Amino acid sequence: MINIVTKNWKITNIEAIFFDKDGTIIDSHIYWGEIVKRRAKEIINYFNLNENFYFYLSEKMGFSIKKNMLLQKGPTGLHSRDVIIRTIVEILNKKNIKTNFNEIENIFNKVHSEFLNDITEYTKIIKEAYDFILKLKKEKIKLALITSDSIKNSLIILKNNNLDNIFDLVIAKENCEKPKVSGEPALFALKNLNIDPLKTICIGDAPMDKIMSENAKLKAAILVSTGQINYNSLKRITKYSVKSLKELEIKRE
Repeated sequence: MINIVTKNWKITNIEAIFFDKDGTIIDSHIYWGEIVKRRAKEIINYFNLNENFYFYLSEKMGFSIKKNMLLQKGPTGLHSRDVIIRTIVEILNKKNIKTNFNEIENIFNKVHSEFLNDITEYTKIIKEAYDFILKLKKEKIKLALITSDSIKNSLIILKNNNLDNIFDLVIAKENCEKPKVSGEPALFALKNLNIDPLKTICIGDAPMDKIMSENAKLKAAILVSTGQINYNSLKRITKYSVKSLKELEIKRE
């Protein structure tokens, strides 16, 4: 039997762990920050807007150019791409710039296509997460990656960081129509790996990971503050919160 232990709490009898990607395994500030900046620049070029609008657009998408980090309130990193697109449409329409969901989605698709050429440059693994995942693999814990990112992005990132043969299952936005908070991605993983939810936990960096675990009736969710939400905020969501995954110990009984 595998237990996950810290100096403050313990979760027992674990056979499987579902990991979030951005903010949990990779540095989301670098990754999503670059995507937000490219989206903002492309929108400005497309609509021929004043370059000063760049800072405003970036912040509305959830990234502070000044602080060079994602905002704790999001929406990038915390909400789906559809939410971000609708946010941009609303902002531009209020500025008397007529646009719609499909037009902004096409801009995002263009940015995504071009970003794939440079994706490895902006993917920085969180060392403590990498080390912890390798320890879990040695203990023969079943591992799944559940992300709102695309499958193509996810597989490139895993391969670039020597994690391509670690996860038993990778679930991205193409695998499940419903978002994480519905619990459906976790239920999909449980079914495909044929594992018991009461012997499964998830590890993420945001409230959506906790909500997913509840809706899929997992044993628990561990939240880590290596993403965009600070430790004190996460601790208010669940007692199973840590500042770094290096705080977690794996103990076999």
